Amino acid sequence: PPCKTLRVRKDIKCLSKRELSDLIHVFKQLYANGVMDMYSLVHGSPPCKTLRVRKDIKCLSKRELSDLIHVFKQLYANGVMDMYSLVHGSYWSSIHKFSEAVPWHRWHINEFEKEMRKINPKITLPYWEYITDFGAPEKSSIWRTFGRAGNRYNGYCVPDGAFAYQMVENPEPHCIRRQWNLNKTMPVWEPPEWVTSLTQTSKTWPQFAQLLGYSAHFKTHLYVGGYEGEMSDIYATNDPVFYIFHAHVADYAILKWQLADDQNLLPITYNQGLRYDWERDEILRADIESDYLTYYDNARVKEIFEIGFGDMCYIHDQLVQPILDIMANKRPKVPNIAINLMKSLPSDVFEYYFPKFASKTATFFDYFLPDVQSGHNFNHKSAFCDEMPVALTFNSTPNGRRLLDVFRTEASIDVTPDAFNAEQQYYQFIEDLNKYKYCSPYLIT
Repeated sequence: PPCKTLRVRKDIKCLSKRELSDLIHVFKQLYANGVMDMYSLVHGSPPCKTLRVRKDIKCLSKRELSDLIHVFKQLYANGVMDMYSLVHGSYWSSIHKFSEAVPWHRWHINEFEKEMRKINPKITLPYWEYITDFGAPEKSSIWRTFGRAGNRYNGYCVPDGAFAYQMVENPEPHCIRRQWNLNKTMPVWEPPEWVTSLTQTSKTWPQFAQLLGYSAHFKTHLYVGGYEGEMSDIYATNDPVFYIFHAHVADYAILKWQLADDQNLLPITYNQGLRYDWERDEILRADIESDYLTYYDNARVKEIFEIGFGDMCYIHDQLVQPILDIMANKRPKVPNIAINLMKSLPSDVFEYYFPKFASKTATFFDYFLPDVQSGHNFNHKSAFCDEMPVALTFNSTPNGRRLLDVFRTEASIDVTPDAFNAEQQYYQFIEDLNKYKYCSPYLIT
């Protein structure tokens, strides 16, 4: 039957002071009587009451870094590191070759952070902004803490830093290992400009997750670990660097992509991918609403995308001010390096790789271009710098070829076409930047 009367829903900006006061009072009563919590629970996970702040590891104080080292050492001593390593190694194919790869790692490090906080409730897991170290990874300041690579004379054991000769149990007892080049360098990996381009051009979850995963993610694994090292192996979680690396590549980077577009907050395009039922050895269509994670069978994929709700109660230090600026309707700043890119590249190339910059619609969530000292007053015409260095192909290193074999064979699916597609797009990107003599401020000599 037709309604006898109609309620009028008003524009909140047009309410009188009395009407606004009444609205606030009603909301407060609904919080007090539990109705807000009930409706939140029906909709999804309840909102977090407080958020932990995950910091850039290079910005930690001496005390914070000392506390972090202490917690990691306790987690080695009490067996938690070995347990988390065993889980990661046991389910490697399911959690790397299918749609759940990123949410699985996001959840894994969040659960690991809970173990950290059992030892020190004040600590949070920091992230490593590894992309700014791409041109000379071995020079990163993190190695002073986490140690450098070993050599064949000491079994490639990490010889220095806080975790020198740290023993682990999986797959058998051994020291944490890293193998770099004979001259103590590492191959370069993908730069901030590449990850920025992916963020601005990837319209679907599979596109972004695969391009990032098969380029910057796996290449960093291969080069930090080397052939003999933990990070190139299915038990990469033996190495504490795994956690600070994934706090960026599987969490901070993903959250920025989510925040860049409303449609990415809960990306329904996740359902274009596949999932693996390891118990039945079946490949099925992914479903962000109904899928649960491998091993973590109480963790629903949908809820892992909802940062600030349920168990995902954290935010990253670099996101706090931009979010506050948006709430205050402040115009987002264009990073200096975006201007350098615009000056260097033809307009059509600039628009192709950086459409948000070209259309002047970019927010902080659309780029990974932290300012460097030389970038503030950087003249791309006069500065001297090298060409953008090029990361090695999977096929050009023995540990890369070993990884390709896993991509081809395990879990009854061959994902090498996705890996090669990511490589091809990356190499075309670098070729175009070098063709037009783009000078990255991260490489100025």
